[in-house]
Amino acid sequence: MARARREMIEGRPHINRAAIEQQVGMSEQAQANLYAQRKTNGHPEGVRIGHVLWFDEEKVLAFYRDRARAKQASLTEVDRGGDPDELCDVATATKVLGYTNESTIRAFLTANQGYFPEPDQVELLPSGRLHRLWKRSTLWEFADGRSRPGRRGRARPKT
Repeated sequence: MARARREMIEGRPHINRAAIEQQVGMSEQAQANLYAQRKTNGHPEGVRIGHVLWFDEEKVLAFYRDRARAKQASLTEVDRGGDPDELCDVATATKVLGYTNESTIRAFLTANQGYFPEPDQVELLPSGRLHRLWKRSTLWEFADGRSRPGRRGRARPKT
């Protein structure tokens, strides 16, 4: 991994990918992928000096800030009402997080281990199934940290 560096190039501060990663939290590989698609996504051009690709600090950080805002805006709207300590089952959590149906959370629980928060309380039902419960505050914290755009789930077919 390269060391984060900042250099003046033609009178303007430029940073390398390691410095961008340090400031915006995006891996150098993810940055390289976005840079490869710069003609369609507007990523600022870099200046190659030797083996290092340098980016105008102001322009590249503005690009990543704008990109993060756009991603955040595409997420579902969260219901911030209610008692933060109230326990919510999957059905209520679905409503709090603005998802269309429970399958989104159920998929997170089975396929994306580590993405969705662990329940604050788990009850074993007589059937042997687990009844998972999350505090509203836990759901709000998860919502604030989401990075996956457009996670509304699929609408149930009308019957």
